[in-house]
Amino acid sequence: MNKCKICGCTDNHACEGGCFWVDINNTICSKCAIDQSVMFENKATGRKVRIIGAYHDLFGVNAAVEIQRQDETNSYSKLSLLSFLFYYKEAKLIE
Repeated sequence: MNKCKICGCTDNHACEGGCFWVDINNTICSKCAIDQSVMFENKATGRKVRIIGAYHDLFGVNAAVEIQRQDETNSYSKLSLLSFLFYYKEAKLIE
């Protein structure tokens, strides 16, 4: 069973208000990624980002994340969850 390594939520017991997995290994939930400012990096460019917003419909089919680049631009982007999972990985593993 998938379990968040930060708060311990699972597939069957999500965080209050709902959450979804934001890493390919299903070990970080969207709520913790935001609350703990977990850093992610682009697999190709190495650019660092953090998730500042997470959105999903009732069934989690249309999930998306809003990210902020951690560079001189501090620009914002909104990506589908599938795009985020394809392009980004956790920058520093949380033990």
